Amino acid sequence: MYRGVDSPARVEARLKQLCCLGLGGEAIMPALLKELHALIPSYCNTFFWADEHQELSNIYDECPDSTEVGPLYVKEFYNCREREVYRGFSQTMRHDHGVLRDDQVLVVD
Repeated sequence: MYRGVDSPARVEARLKQLCCLGLGGEAIMPALLKELHALIPSYCNTFFWADEHQELSNIYDECPDSTEVGPLYVKEFYNCREREVYRGFSQTMRHDHGVLRDDQVLVVD
């Protein structure tokens, strides 16, 4: 028996309702990630949007510290220094395997 605040079926129903509102991903993402906490325990989640060229176009982050760290990441690491260790964001977005494990995005042992 499920012992959480809401059953997975109730959370799933609310997720479907959110997705059927026709508001678009950027409008519903805060509520969607909040609902996912009921199914997948986590502290802070981030969602990345990519444009038609697989370039980073927007970020939603639940972590309050991201407002300070985010601009620094984009300036110093996004598709630059991160490539020393990881495949770049755009290259990862073009990968045809969907969700990637860390060992699939690392370029070093």
